[in-house]
Amino acid sequence: MSAAGAWRAGAGCARWTAWDGWRAEIDDADEAALWAAAREGRFVLARCQECAAWNEPGAQRCARCAGMISVEPATGSGVVDSFLVVRPPAVRAFAGRRPSGRRPAVLALVNLEEGIRVAGRLDGLTPAEVTVGQQVQAALDLRPGTGAPTVVFRSPAPAMAAAGAD
Repeated sequence: MSAAGAWRAGAGCARWTAWDGWRAEIDDADEAALWAAAREGRFVLARCQECAAWNEPGAQRCARCAGMISVEPATGSGVVDSFLVVRPPAVRAFAGRRPSGRRPAVLALVNLEEGIRVAGRLDGLTPAEVTVGQQVQAALDLRPGTGAPTVVFRSPAPAMAAAGAD
């Protein structure tokens, strides 16, 4: 994959999506809505127009019925179902390949209130702070050089966490 772009499958044919730093060339309305939501700090999911099933962000067709997808706002609230910790290499032979100051990354499978399971990175949490069953809040993250926003999870705001405890 070149730094100028990447091939992506979409709506029945392959297409070229190019990016320049934070901005992508957008070639359909749902993808444009996904990028707009990420820029505005809103969490959205793909929803089937035919069977109303929720799908992961960026889905081109419904996983259940292959129907057309539209982007809709979602709560993003969920519970950690499983997680793993990806640690920087500790072997001396690979030490030069590790960026300095790099911390372990926590990746999680989260069951969202909308009824689907989504994978994503846990931001702002150390491996010791993560537990199965922990409440998290989803967000869309924009990173330079990526073809689309990615899902990240964070601890819910204190007011939100307190409301869930009642």
